[in-house]
Amino acid sequence: MKRRLLVVIMAIAVGAELLAVAKDGNNQKKSETINSSIDTAIVDASTSILEFSPLGDNSAKVTGYKKEENPTSIDIPSKVKIDGKVYKVTNIGDKAFDGCSSLTSITIPESVTSIGGLVFYGCDALPPHLLVYDNGTKCYGWVGDKSKCTDVTIPESVTSISYQAFYGCSSLKSIKIPKSVTSIGHWAFYGCSSLTSIMIPESVTSIGWHAFENCSSLTDIKIPEGVTNIGNWAFYGCDELPPHLLVYDKGTKCYGWVGDKSKCIEVTIPESVTKIDGYAFNGCSSLTSIKIPEDVTSIDYHAFEGCSSLKCITIPKGVTSIDYQAFDECSSLTSITIPESVTSIGDYAFENCSSLKNIKIPESVTRIYHAAFRGCSSLTSITIPKSVTSIEQEAFAGCKNLDVVIDNKKQNVEIKYGALDDCKSVKFLK
Repeated sequence: MKRRLLVVIMAIAVGAELLAVAKDGNNQKKSETINSSIDTAIVDASTSILEFSPLGDNSAKVTGYKKEENPTSIDIPSKVKIDGKVYKVTNIGDKAFDGCSSLTSITIPESVTSIGGLVFYGCDALPPHLLVYDNGTKCYGWVGDKSKCTDVTIPESVTSISYQAFYGCSSLKSIKIPKSVTSIGHWAFYGCSSLTSIMIPESVTSIGWHAFENCSSLTDIKIPEGVTNIGNWAFYGCDELPPHLLVYDKGTKCYGWVGDKSKCIEVTIPESVTKIDGYAFNGCSSLTSIKIPEDVTSIDYHAFEGCSSLKCITIPKGVTSIDYQAFDECSSLTSITIPESVTSIGDYAFENCSSLKNIKIPESVTRIYHAAFRGCSSLTSITIPKSVTSIEQEAFAGCKNLDVVIDNKKQNVEIKYGALDDCKSVKFLK
């Protein structure tokens, strides 16, 4: 029985590369790469335990399996016949085998070049190991019992760490990323709460959304100079990191605040910055003042959402749009200066800025989006310039003390449902 089980385990990587790195006490297994050139026969999708979907380029992906079968072993074919046409199997879709707790063995062919997120999530009966595929260039992440994922070395051949690779591996204490890696995918290390430090190699240029979110024990991380993209919430919940403002891409982009948000009180963004990322200061409720340099041209979505102690802010002259929810829930904000360069005010941009007493909309603005000033209950007067041709639904909903003056004819302005219904008065000047 033991010998037969060993054969099953070894079969898990037929046609793919697997790296097994598992540490249990003082016994660490050596890295083991398994290859096979065996080509499975063409499988008819109508009789297979697997579910397939054509991708439109003579290739197909595995989308799932027949759950009622409770399979213990699955062989993914390199080719599949769907409605009489033969496709090459190149993709395993998101969550394809999610929750298949009976699965102890799976064969992945060399034809597979893409594996989605959480494909083997909950497949705890699979032998615990690191799955590497596509000729060893892609790291899918950990497969099997996540509690066995404690110390990991990613092979030198890997160039990308996939979406959700180590998602929820709360026992992971150390990981070695090779210099060949250029990208770290979305959610890659989400919830790795035992990870205290990580060395990101200089080769990395992109860090995905939520990549290190809730790595609550992380105390040290260095961002390489070559990184040009950091996704939103990449370090959210990493409260043990030294509190600081993170600027990257040769000083041109402001990721925002990293570490304990209560320490974010007064901030001066460096003069080199031209872009403030989405969620940059989201939830920094202790922030009282911020200085934005003149060269900033973009303030992304949710950038200052929930900065409830922020009282005033000046938007630089180069900014062309105020993105959605950029200042949502800034309940202490009493004044804001919008430059002539701004052409649109996004959805919920100033929603529930309940202390905002006055605001001047410049002649450059052509559209005020959905709920842009909803809940701004302290606004008493506003003049909407003739350049504005559209006021979208609920733009000023809940502004019961507001007298609106529109420098235009009524027929020239599209006023959508509920845009001005709650206002104290509306007057057209022409």
